[in-house]
Amino acid sequence: MTGYAGYFFQFARNSIFVQYLLKWEPFSYVSIQLRNRFLYKYGITLVSDAFVLFFISDIAASILFGILFESVIGLFCGLLLLFLGPYFLYEHAKHQTALEIAHMMPSIFRTIAVALGSGLTLSQSIEYVSKHTEGVVSENFCIADMQIKCGFPIEEAIEDLAERLDAPGVNLLASALVISHRTGSPLKSLLQKTAELVELQEKNQRLIATKTAQVRLSARIVCLLPVVLLIVLSLLSPDFQKGLFTPSGVICTSIAMVMDCIALLIIRSIMKGVMK
Repeated sequence: MTGYAGYFFQFARNSIFVQYLLKWEPFSYVSIQLRNRFLYKYGITLVSDAFVLFFISDIAASILFGILFESVIGLFCGLLLLFLGPYFLYEHAKHQTALEIAHMMPSIFRTIAVALGSGLTLSQSIEYVSKHTEGVVSENFCIADMQIKCGFPIEEAIEDLAERLDAPGVNLLASALVISHRTGSPLKSLLQKTAELVELQEKNQRLIATKTAQVRLSARIVCLLPVVLLIVLSLLSPDFQKGLFTPSGVICTSIAMVMDCIALLIIRSIMKGVMK
């Protein structure tokens, strides 16, 4: 980018405000996705520039929304979307990554068992897994392989790998590999049996998620519906908006929001107990 636009983006990307906001992982994630999927071909190669463009676009949309509905609530909704949008996208991506890793864990155990059973060393087995898997798992094993080749202790590289993956059976895998590295004990049968157990656990989790999908969806709708209705009525009805900003309206709305949040927390705690 050249000219005034280039100077503006240079000033914005170096500002303390932008650097501070980019420390929040959802903002960083959305900026990286925007750059990689849409903006890179237009010459925007920096994550900070992508975030500046995203931030300005949302502010402009918020102002336009406020003018369109002639209400400060419209402006507030646009600004709220600036934070909620990246947050939910980031959480969805984390959830999908966790599901992908959990689904691949049994094959990882079997691949390592085959590698160790073929006479490969532990470091060679990690390299073997990095080349014969895909996605996030391959990337993390590739990082562990590079760490070992760069002189990191194998045990430290395995511990870092377990922290990055954070999936069912990973800690057991890390402990088994460390023990095998120290004692030289064979792990083929143990890893194969563990693969079966992890696969069974993953199937049970998917079954529970399927059985509780309707309940979780109903809970989300029930909790979000009052907020959505409140926002829509505030935007469409000036009389409702005036009543909302009276003392009694503020008190009633605040009490309702607090009760809704408490109900949501209770439902989430119950669902977490079921999923475990």
